[in-house]
Amino acid sequence: MQRQTLLVTIFMLLGGFAVVMPSEVQAEVVVAQTNSQQLNKLLEQGRKLVEQGNLSGAIALYQKAAAIEKSNPRIYSGIGYLQARQGNYWAAALAYREAVKLEPNNADFQYALGYSLGKLGENAGAAAAYQRTTELDSDNANAHLGLGVILLRQGNYSGAISAYKQALALDPENASAYGLLGEILLQQGRIQEATAVLQKSATIDPKNSSTLLALANAWLKQNNTTAGLLTLQQVALLEPDNAKVHLAIANILKEQNNLDGALQEYSRALAVEPNLVTAQEAIGNILLSRGELKPAIAAYKRLIILSPENGNAYYNLGLALQQQGQSTDAIAAFTRAHELYKQRGQLEGLTRVEAALRKLQQS
Repeated sequence: MQRQTLLVTIFMLLGGFAVVMPSEVQAEVVVAQTNSQQLNKLLEQGRKLVEQGNLSGAIALYQKAAAIEKSNPRIYSGIGYLQARQGNYWAAALAYREAVKLEPNNADFQYALGYSLGKLGENAGAAAAYQRTTELDSDNANAHLGLGVILLRQGNYSGAISAYKQALALDPENASAYGLLGEILLQQGRIQEATAVLQKSATIDPKNSSTLLALANAWLKQNNTTAGLLTLQQVALLEPDNAKVHLAIANILKEQNNLDGALQEYSRALAVEPNLVTAQEAIGNILLSRGELKPAIAAYKRLIILSPENGNAYYNLGLALQQQGQSTDAIAAFTRAHELYKQRGQLEGLTRVEAALRKLQQS
């Protein structure tokens, strides 16, 4: 595999770095002491449901409480927090908007609104909320971090870098800030700077897969395949069920001609994602190159099930069958490969399979 393809594979694995979710302190469900026994009862019952893990039930009770006391921003904040915990970010944003409307200078509410909007991909609103948070609470490192994430999405690299540096000034051991900064530097082609920053992030938080994937990408961009491979292997230990990581490792091992190791990693990828065509095809190709014809034939037949319009699968199956002396079956496989290559206008494939057919028919 070409090195550029390896880099693309690693880059596509990068899932981004998480912004810190609003904490229970930032968006807590407050049992307010009011003159309304009905309200207090609802809030108390809601608190108990939260403790029991019944978030939907608690939300229903807090919504009833909000209908009774519409001017209490803490109730809306509590609803937003519980909705966010369930991944209902649209509902969370609605609730936090109400809280912000009632108490616009509450930095915690602004942060929580920015977080929810960011999760929804509403970048302009998220940026405004995070920006307002930093104005109200300039020492909130997470707000600077969240702002940086949104600015990066918007393509504002200088603004994002400034936000991450501000977060690091407030929290010098913030692994996420280093990781995000490193990701931007990578995208800007500042590879050596990115490597140093990502190494710092990985030192602080050695179990952050996103950081390690970005670091692997940085090493590979510098042609340091050994360091890139070792870093990817760290990710595989953290995420043994990540098929794409095993695939990336296998591709590097194959490039290094470590075919046994590559086969093992391709097999691990398939164990996680049995329909992963690239891994199945690579296994067949390695087995064929080593003359292991029976398992190669089995691998290509499995590949054809996964990718029935794959001309290369039929062509390579034909080669394996030919080498095993199964001429009739080989001709059938080559013929099907010819049909598929012709349908797609793949001239190189057509030339190759026509030569193979002529050789078989002359023998």
